[in-house]
Amino acid sequence: MKTDTKKIVDDFFKITTNFLQKKISISTFEDKYIDFWYIYVDSENQTEIPTNIKTAINRIFTTLDVYNPDPKLRDEYEIDEKQLRLEVKEQLLKVKPELEI
Repeated sequence: MKTDTKKIVDDFFKITTNFLQKKISISTFEDKYIDFWYIYVDSENQTEIPTNIKTAINRIFTTLDVYNPDPKLRDEYEIDEKQLRLEVKEQLLKVKPELEI
């Protein structure tokens, strides 16, 4: 069964806005976003998603990969929660400038 393109886009907006509006914790965001990303990657309809949204989805995924909450263990290339939130917001605004965050 094909994953509905609209559902993927809606889920992307829901997860990211809930995180930015602090409706979900950062650990919940990580779990939900990674689950979402695997559904997106496995989707047969991925080619139907606009390029700018695909770019934002992938950019946030790679940004999560360099997120490290512990400043004592954080390497130079890793980011903190504030930087993660800024990147998620930037990516979301690129694809939906009229969204109020």
